[in-house]
Amino acid sequence: MATLRFRHCLGRRLNRLQIVFATLSPYGPQVRTILKIERDNFDPVTRKQRQLYCLAISAKRYALFLLDEEGAPVLLQKGVNNGEDRWSEHGLGHLRNPCDLEGEDHDWIRQAWVGIVRRALGLPTQPLSFEGLPAVGRVTISSPAVMRSLSPGMRAVALTNAACVPTRHPNPRCNQ
Repeated sequence: MATLRFRHCLGRRLNRLQIVFATLSPYGPQVRTILKIERDNFDPVTRKQRQLYCLAISAKRYALFLLDEEGAPVLLQKGVNNGEDRWSEHGLGHLRNPCDLEGEDHDWIRQAWVGIVRRALGLPTQPLSFEGLPAVGRVTISSPAVMRSLSPGMRAVALTNAACVPTRHPNPRCNQ
């Protein structure tokens, strides 16, 4: 019975929040609300509702997480505590794994988000194994014009239809 009362109270609070946020919605009346309870809000094993947290840097840069017993963040991760990974790769997904340029493993992005969330919560962090490595992206050589835009050294590397190119950080101090 307490669970039903909790859900009823939560439902009323959610309805009030939906009304407040409806005035801010850029979508107009055709979209009733942008706030709703998602599948992620429920534990995949027990099906009980759980407290989620979100660190959002922008609309497409975010991570959803839980807090463990010690208050440490645990990202929502497919096969571990959720049905899907719930951190964005926006702005990072085009980069290769810094520890294995030919590998397809994107766990380094999860590791980066854990560090970002821990810093935001004021928790200690450990240096990432790839912090000092260059950011490398893949460039598809789709035409002779693209090939000519590469430096002569990179043209020699581009023997296949793709080349890995180091990416420079917008802050010049980070490129030293």
